[in-house]
Amino acid sequence: MKGQCLDWAIVIVNWNNWPDTLECLEGVMRMDSCHARVILVDNASTDDSVDRFLLWTRGDLCIIPESRDNMVISLVMPPIDKPLAVTYISSDCLRQAVDLDKCENRFFLITASENNGFAAGNNIGIRFALESLGCKIFWLVNNDAVPQRNAFEELQRVYEFPTFPMMCGTAIMDYHEPTKVQSCGGLFDFYMGLASHKFDGWDIASLDEQPAIVKATYPVGASLVVHRDFISSVGFMNEGLFLYYEELSWMVSKGMPFEVPIATKSRVYHKGSSSTGFSQDLKIRNATIDYYLIRNRLLIGRQLGLFNLLCFVAATIVGLGKRLMSCRQVLVLGGLRAMVDGLMGITGRR
Repeated sequence: MKGQCLDWAIVIVNWNNWPDTLECLEGVMRMDSCHARVILVDNASTDDSVDRFLLWTRGDLCIIPESRDNMVISLVMPPIDKPLAVTYISSDCLRQAVDLDKCENRFFLITASENNGFAAGNNIGIRFALESLGCKIFWLVNNDAVPQRNAFEELQRVYEFPTFPMMCGTAIMDYHEPTKVQSCGGLFDFYMGLASHKFDGWDIASLDEQPAIVKATYPVGASLVVHRDFISSVGFMNEGLFLYYEELSWMVSKGMPFEVPIATKSRVYHKGSSSTGFSQDLKIRNATIDYYLIRNRLLIGRQLGLFNLLCFVAATIVGLGKRLMSCRQVLVLGGLRAMVDGLMGITGRR
């Protein structure tokens, strides 16, 4: 089983959020029967995240879990044994970091020279795992998520068969309310351009009654698995979106049918948007986040075709009306700019 684990890489991206990331790492490193390579990409943080990570590997820094739930605490405490061997690489030197597939270190820390977004950070980790470590399967885990002890074992079962999914998701539970489901994959309305989460708000007892595999439109980016064959056929994550809808854009690039398996027995506990500051409430939503949500939805529409794009434009106009009613001029102006940029196909960081 250990040899099979070396086919796997777990990729985590950090940006100015070392406390959550260290909690995530503690949980990832103590999963049952997991010897997968763990690759942490620091996305050009402007705080002292990298120094904190190195202190942690030496055993000079211990993270205190945010949760007060005994079950969640048990996923990250007591701390794993330290010191922890680490291979520390700048993203500028990745081309020289070759023939590491025999490296006995399990933990790799890569520092990006600039923050080009969530997708770019993941792509750095995936490329390194693919080209330098020879990995075949990549599990992308949000840095504000903590996996259940058996989460890796349950995912491995999905990939034990000769026919395996190119992409797969997991059940995502609410970190602060561990008996509540955040999602079992995402559902997308291809007429309105609206995304929702499958089983959102369900209790754990209802989730336990579901089969081991359910289907969704796309895996939610907080915890998704992608096989190298998918990357070979489609390419890496779309870095042009910068933030939001990257996993959906990936699925759209693959083409119909838009359906992926979600492993309901593999579970991670997710804090939810702690890095981006997203809020459903328009009165307090960050204007930059709102821009990316509107623009990227229209970019997805462009991928799908003219009919879908026109439908998404109509839905966006309705959304702008809601922003006008919220009495936040910054959201209205930002939304108009996002609509223009989305229609024109403008991508990247804005």
